[in-house]
Amino acid sequence: MKIITAVLSLLTLGDLAAGARPRKRPLIGPPRTTRQDTKLASAGELTRRAVQVEHFDQPIDHGNPSLGTFKQRYWWDTTYYAGPGHPIIIYNAGEFNGEYATTNTYVHNRSIPGMIAAEVGGAVVIIEHRYFGESNPFSQYTVANLSHLNLNNSIADMVNFARTAKLPFAKGNASATDPSVVPWINVGGSYSGSLADWTQRLDATKTFWATYVSSAKVQLFDDFWMYFKPVELGMPKNCSADINKVIDHVDTILQTGSAKDKLDLKTKFGWAKLEYDDDFGEALSQGPYLWQSKDFSFGYMPFDLFCDYVENAVPSAFPNATTPGPDGVGLEKALAGYAKWMQDEYITKTCQSTPNSDDAVSCADTHDANADYYTYVDADPSSTYRQWNWMNCVWPLGGQLDGAPKGQPTTLKSRLVTPAYKERQCANYFPAPAGGKLPGALTSAEFNDKTKGGYTYAGQQRVLYVNNQFDPWLYGTVSSPMRPGGPMQTTGDKTPVLVIPGGDHMSDFWKDNAEVNAEVEKLQNQAIDIMVKWIREFPGKK
Repeated sequence: MKIITAVLSLLTLGDLAAGARPRKRPLIGPPRTTRQDTKLASAGELTRRAVQVEHFDQPIDHGNPSLGTFKQRYWWDTTYYAGPGHPIIIYNAGEFNGEYATTNTYVHNRSIPGMIAAEVGGAVVIIEHRYFGESNPFSQYTVANLSHLNLNNSIADMVNFARTAKLPFAKGNASATDPSVVPWINVGGSYSGSLADWTQRLDATKTFWATYVSSAKVQLFDDFWMYFKPVELGMPKNCSADINKVIDHVDTILQTGSAKDKLDLKTKFGWAKLEYDDDFGEALSQGPYLWQSKDFSFGYMPFDLFCDYVENAVPSAFPNATTPGPDGVGLEKALAGYAKWMQDEYITKTCQSTPNSDDAVSCADTHDANADYYTYVDADPSSTYRQWNWMNCVWPLGGQLDGAPKGQPTTLKSRLVTPAYKERQCANYFPAPAGGKLPGALTSAEFNDKTKGGYTYAGQQRVLYVNNQFDPWLYGTVSSPMRPGGPMQTTGDKTPVLVIPGGDHMSDFWKDNAEVNAEVEKLQNQAIDIMVKWIREFPGKK
């Protein structure tokens, strides 16, 4: 998820301090990155705007108050705040250390939370998700301790905070932040958007007056092979055609080739020591995964470089590089280009920077159940991998991002990677008791039932969905082409649905996208107008 997202965390353990920490875990999902405004970044203006860090005493388990509380971190900004009686715009930082969201990008009028606040004189609050950053109830992420990281508690955190937090800018005036007196607006994108949507569905108190949901996967699947369908539709056709040829060739060799054939193939890509074929198939998906980090305002991105490698169009790597035609360069050249990208860009720049490892194998090998990335349980503010994997395995947020099943004519990912690939890793991370299951463990179907029908839910009230045509997570959103009855359409005034043509993950969320794309600007303005209208309809609003 983009921020949102995927089966198992791609945030590497290289982000942890060296020493007794585990080596980098296998990279087996799309990159999960936080977003900053490109215009502000180039101008050197990504300053931290939060006046100060505050902490809120949150129950470890809302269903069992006897367990005590933990300190949940939050930040606030009153740049646009017009005083008591005006709205509170809250953004949950999701599956990251919340400090990333304390820059101009998130609290100023360069992204949706700040843009809404600027229009209505609102204050912006950034809250850190339980178990991430410094909002840790425990010093270790054991199964018993992680059992309190569940959907019920995550929703209750938001509701309890809105109802009982004494926010500093209220200066003792309780009514200034009381959700029965002033409107609280819940804004989220990617996983935090899913949480915002599920909160308005399951919170019986209806604490939040209105909800903005961007690129949110609200329907769970055990096998989410559809992740790559929007990618294939959005990317250059020559590149997608050639990647399909390469993956079909790779799968044929892995399934029917001799031991020498398989070794020669893995050696070509730089993975001679990688024993297991499913790990090799997963490793090759690191190129297509880069699509999720593209956006209108970003210009030439790593995904574009990946495609140029596949098409033999990188002059520094291919001295005779030419512009490829619409049909691509064919299997032989594409195979060579894909392999060269893997060695030049991925293994060299990602895997071989792995601390405490001698080669790239540790970057992709997932079969050693005793590996330290499976067994290391110490909490660390800079690490998200274990708690996010818990959410993906147990809730379970992450269906395996597989290759397309048989019967689908094309695939950007090896068909050797199946749901069993994730299930094995989940069992290594979080062994279930003999004959039992992990606390709170649900199937995708059970989770969809819990959230009142996944993407078929129709009881929304003042919920705005904004999705994007080429978002990899599109098939899990209310705009999914697979949704029974078709993608959700705007229903009167209570549930508007906007889809940005050509958009990627959360393209609607950022002002810099609107500055380079007229469709984003149009729909962004429309979205802000909808939220402003709802805020003005709040009972007793001045």
